[in-house]
Amino acid sequence: MYNMSNQHLPYKPGTTGGEISRPDPRDDKWSLIGAAIAPFDWNKGYDIQQVLGIPIKTKDQGVSLSCGGQMTSYYGEVLEALLTGSHEPRSAKFTYSQVYVPPMGGSFMRDNFDVVINQGLAEERLCLSYENGAIPSEAFMRRSQDITPEARENAKLFKGKRYAQVNSFSIDAVAQAIEVNFGAGLLIEGTNNGTWLSEFPVMPPVVGEWRHFVYAGRAKLINGKKHVGFINSWG
Repeated sequence: MYNMSNQHLPYKPGTTGGEISRPDPRDDKWSLIGAAIAPFDWNKGYDIQQVLGIPIKTKDQGVSLSCGGQMTSYYGEVLEALLTGSHEPRSAKFTYSQVYVPPMGGSFMRDNFDVVINQGLAEERLCLSYENGAIPSEAFMRRSQDITPEARENAKLFKGKRYAQVNSFSIDAVAQAIEVNFGAGLLIEGTNNGTWLSEFPVMPPVVGEWRHFVYAGRAKLINGKKHVGFINSWG
């Protein structure tokens, strides 16, 4: 069971890849779920790649604002690896093309997971997220007409079960959610001042302040300080 209404509160137009969702009182809250389970053990730590025993290949969203779809595709691949032992890529376009916010693009965390829970996640081979094998454009990632009936049927085989918002700036709550749920989606904010380091030589498309979705799968102590690690569609 999960508590997630299909009736969304109105959102403002998107301006960056990740937009802040307005809290919906009908959704589950991690503050209540987490209070009923053991707190995160920082001395033990958690790393989803160690749990899986395989590395998770990083993706490149290019200049598109599809980081929400990329985040859910990482999460789907992790869950499938845990449940079936296989590591089948999941489509970022399947999610993003249905939730992008016009006219600028970008998406909301809640909308992305609405697709994951109610529709599922299609395999990448059935809904390609890379234009002729190259990094995607924003226009390409918005093409919901590329979702075939076969892709929709395939997605139904792999649905999420529950959505809960971590309305807390507590790193302890975030780490707890990562461990219990085999990872979590994070919305991070920053400023493009030329210092962002990534595997891919493409700077964030927004000059100035930006917001970006990532899949977080690690929490650990480094030199006695609490850290959360994430997998990023900028590398």
